[in-house]
Amino acid sequence: MTRILVIGDFHIPRRAKAIPVEIDDFIETNSFNWILCTGDLIHENIKQKLEQIAPMKIVIGNMDPAFPHPDRELLEVDGWRIGLIHGHIIYPRGDKEQLLEVAKRLNVHVLISGHTHSDFIHFQGGILLLNPGSAVGAWSFVASGIPSFMVLELSPHQVIVNLYKLVRDELTRIIRKYEKKQFR
Repeated sequence: MTRILVIGDFHIPRRAKAIPVEIDDFIETNSFNWILCTGDLIHENIKQKLEQIAPMKIVIGNMDPAFPHPDRELLEVDGWRIGLIHGHIIYPRGDKEQLLEVAKRLNVHVLISGHTHSDFIHFQGGILLLNPGSAVGAWSFVASGIPSFMVLELSPHQVIVNLYKLVRDELTRIIRKYEKKQFR
């Protein structure tokens, strides 16, 4: 089984001082085959930290002008095509219809976006849209302020989405399972 950490929108040091200890501990004590980062790192130290954990694909966020990252990444794992974008090209923020159109253009089963700082899991038309939210709970127009991230577990026939939220200093988990036959 392939395990992918999906994380982003850190905004350190502008909107947060550090990754919450509970999330940092989780990341450091688990193993991942890949890290997919939705951007808005702001500080180079976050990128260096993540690169030491697992191979990483990262896209440029609207607050990352100094980083030379691409605006989109594609990854194929266990027969799953995954697209990664920051999401600042979508208006209104997080609009699922526009995200579905991007997913179709990229020809992916799963499209991961960030920018809103608000997590979601949305399955429609044989496409899975994911947003891990903000790893630090950074402020945004539509965000809850609750730090969150995801771990995907992939096999050739199934994807399991684990959404983690830091609520009152405790990580809570929401699990969603999807079978490959449900996808386009």
